[in-house]
Amino acid sequence: MHRSFAEEAVLHALFPSSVVANSILPDLHPPQKTDNFFYIVLNGLLNAEPELKAGFTHTRFVVLDEADRLLDATFQNDLKTIFEALPSGEKRQTLLFSATMTQALIKLQQKALNDAYVYQAYEGLKTADRLKENYLFIPEKVKEVYLAHVLGQLANYKVRSTIIFCSTCKGCHLLHQILEELGFACAALHSGKPQRQRQAALSSFKSEAVSLLLATDVASRGLDIPTVDLVINFDLPVLARDYVHRVGRTARAGREGWSLSFVSQYDVQLVHSIEALIGHQLQEFKLDEAEVLKGITKVYSARRAAMLKIADEEKENKDKRSKRK
Repeated sequence: MHRSFAEEAVLHALFPSSVVANSILPDLHPPQKTDNFFYIVLNGLLNAEPELKAGFTHTRFVVLDEADRLLDATFQNDLKTIFEALPSGEKRQTLLFSATMTQALIKLQQKALNDAYVYQAYEGLKTADRLKENYLFIPEKVKEVYLAHVLGQLANYKVRSTIIFCSTCKGCHLLHQILEELGFACAALHSGKPQRQRQAALSSFKSEAVSLLLATDVASRGLDIPTVDLVINFDLPVLARDYVHRVGRTARAGREGWSLSFVSQYDVQLVHSIEALIGHQLQEFKLDEAEVLKGITKVYSARRAAMLKIADEEKENKDKRSKRK
């Protein structure tokens, strides 16, 4: 990042993640090719490069994309720093974009946007009409076994590309290693990876070099890949609205799509919350348990191998940090 460039910019766009930014920026002027546009991904960057806040003093336009996420407590300190540095309201225009009307946005609209222009085409959170929504009720300890079986049958289901959502970076990384041990070509996208690796993973999936993308909720918004046939919720999201964003990665642009949520004995309440939000029930998807469990030994062996590999990686990284000290 070049401080002088940020200071000259008259339009600043704020994004909650690099995935969202990079999916939108190709449709805008790339920052390196214009003198008056600059974008920032709010992921602690201002802490890493505090001098960037000086660039906001001459800003005339501020754009908050995915505003509902940017108003979460996660970004509170960054936003406070930025808005303290911005010119007064009379000298700048602030634009907020969101596909979700959260309580934070409603309160902001009521208290601070009395004279603002509001365009609203919001009909509430809902899933696509051409989306088939299923759940698979299984014991927690064999989720990976069932996943391997489903992935092995994708050709029979006429599924070409799949996004698998996990709840944590650690869980996503482990599942990625397990699937690779089982011979599945896949890519992983989560905030624990360096930016270059995240972009490489996304590019390989978009270009269909791999047909499986494992991701955390960093990929639940901003990705517009029309060819995604299936979304698997390996871990159900804690917030019901995140389910809608996840399954919204399929059944796009009038196409049909399929979502399959893995539900364990610990997830029943989460399913009820999701169904209450979307206004309909998920349909049960059944598999032959005996057939699925034929692969249990192979999957458990792959899990042990994956855990050993991760342990070696962690030791290697720890040794590298010690040498730098």
